Amino acid sequence: MNDRRRPGSTAPRAASPAVAVGVAIVGAILGFLILKQFDNGGTAANAPSSESEDQATTVPGQIVPDTVVLADGSIVTVLPTSPATVPPPVVTPGRNSYTVIVGNASKQKGTAGALTDDLARAGFRTGPATNAVPSDALVLPIPATRILVDPGMEAAATDLIAFLGVGAQEVMPTGGAPVESASSDARIVILLGTDLAGKVPAGSSAVQGAPVAVPPAETTPNAAPPAT
Repeated sequence: MNDRRRPGSTAPRAASPAVAVGVAIVGAILGFLILKQFDNGGTAANAPSSESEDQATTVPGQIVPDTVVLADGSIVTVLPTSPATVPPPVVTPGRNSYTVIVGNASKQKGTAGALTDDLARAGFRTGPATNAVPSDALVLPIPATRILVDPGMEAAATDLIAFLGVGAQEVMPTGGAPVESASSDARIVILLGTDLAGKVPAGSSAVQGAPVAVPPAETTPNAAPPAT
């Protein structure tokens, strides 16, 4: 056979090793970029991070709904109920833990002393009865009994008013109660009005004139004379 080549024809050249390596590198880079774009678009961007989940569940005051699956397969979203706020209990001081005095503002003689006896029978710690002092702000007699109360003794005054059946609670004046004399430890002062003067308190079952059992805490040295 004649192996002579035609004029102008050339034999195919083998691929250059450098070109093959370059093609392989370009292909690897393209593959890496495609995989990275797929991960960012299909997984990382859509999936919430654990840090986001932690932040969503630790927001103070946030109410997180819950889901309940019913028997028929339906799902119901339920908001949790917040616990009921229970107010602190009101503690009424014992009647023998504070001192009450009665100032006669009714102009009826002996009524402040009689009410003091009624209070003692009911367990209140009492100081000596006295008289109210008239002024421009206090014109005697007063028609309605007034209860002057030191700050912090509001619950005790409420108990006292319930026992008396009359009276209105007021803050003790800065300069003290408008009475002739008062025990230094008196926390509540009753200005006895004509509505209660000479009457048995609503909460008392004792008969006026009965003996009064005076507890040791009620003993006051240098007691003032009975109110008029």
